[in-house]
Amino acid sequence: MEHLRDTWVKEENGGHQPLLEDPESHSIVNQEVEPCRKPLPISTSSVLLILWNCALIIFGIFGILSIYQEPQYTNHLPEPISCNCGSSIAEAISLGCKYDDLAVAWLPPYCRDDELLAEFNRSGHGPGGSWYYYADDDNKMTSRLLSKTEVSMLAEQPLEKAHFWTTWEWHIMHCSFYWRKEFRMRNRGFTVEARYDKEIHVQHCQNVFLDRTPLNETRRAFAVSLGGDTYHVTKSAI
Repeated sequence: MEHLRDTWVKEENGGHQPLLEDPESHSIVNQEVEPCRKPLPISTSSVLLILWNCALIIFGIFGILSIYQEPQYTNHLPEPISCNCGSSIAEAISLGCKYDDLAVAWLPPYCRDDELLAEFNRSGHGPGGSWYYYADDDNKMTSRLLSKTEVSMLAEQPLEKAHFWTTWEWHIMHCSFYWRKEFRMRNRGFTVEARYDKEIHVQHCQNVFLDRTPLNETRRAFAVSLGGDTYHVTKSAI
């Protein structure tokens, strides 16, 4: 047959026999194969344009995220609070206020740190770590001692008569504990009461830390307040 051609293959016994090849497959083999097309070269300008577009997309995503995150940041800023307890001790009690030895004021619950206050009240030299409070500035420590109740009742006296006297060590501890209270209150999302949330009080405590007054001297008087919104300047003994 003219469409078949013989192909000789070697058998295992050394003989040969013709192999008939399919003419259709032979025609496929003999067809001319088109060469593969080469990819078009990418220019440098095209690469730079792609990179520039990617950079714009990335910056845009970060910009959108920063817009949505900004309100979350501002929500974590400490909020100023009012620590008003009215105009009388009876009204203060009705508002849930208690006398705070550390603050030298009647304060509502959200302005107090009762855990820190308990620690402060165990840091003195009196029974159970209590502090001594005096009716005047006698440096010989012969002044009449005031009970905690008597000190708290001074809040209803006129400002010039609302003072008690205590040791310089108490003053140092008051400043250091208020430093801690400010940190703890901010962790709760609030500032300390306005009476002490002022730079003038920080500057005052800075001077207290540097002062070399003997710790047991009673040179400083403190005015008891109803609430913590008003700052009173303490007075010293001459």
